[in-house]
Amino acid sequence: MGEANTGDLSVAVLTLSERVAAGVRADIGGDAIAQAVAKHGMRITHRQVIADDRDVLARELQRLCDQGVVDAIFTTGGTGLSEKDITPEATLAVIEKRLPGMEWAMLQAGLQKTPHAMLSRSVVGTRRKTLIVNLPGSPKGAIENLQAIFPAIHHAIDVLQKKQVSDSAHQAN
Repeated sequence: MGEANTGDLSVAVLTLSERVAAGVRADIGGDAIAQAVAKHGMRITHRQVIADDRDVLARELQRLCDQGVVDAIFTTGGTGLSEKDITPEATLAVIEKRLPGMEWAMLQAGLQKTPHAMLSRSVVGTRRKTLIVNLPGSPKGAIENLQAIFPAIHHAIDVLQKKQVSDSAHQAN
């Protein structure tokens, strides 16, 4: 895993989409997330497209976390209301701790742009030493949500991975 205190976090980006999985559509959401996290000093070490399948997603989240392959997993897609939107349910099946503060920050950021943000069901949580963040399928929405939580991601992972965290690191910059 990456050293969180050096800003070198390893990240997986998982895209949930039937159309992207079938090759009918480009993975613009995954590409946007990859670019955004790279700008914040994180390394993309795993990218994957998964058709909207709850069991497949849950198994992959569990595998990545339990093998300690990455520090953080960002999913994109599957957080809405359609029948095929299963990302939150798969995430809830594997996380050990939920982070409602990060979920709230993402919701607040989205609501500043559109009232439709209240329809997103994004979940943020942890399993073992890995942070899992569900992001909307819309590249714009995903980036807005990420911007809301970027200030806390490195610190969250430092604490999660039991790295030495000073008292001053708990205070806002």
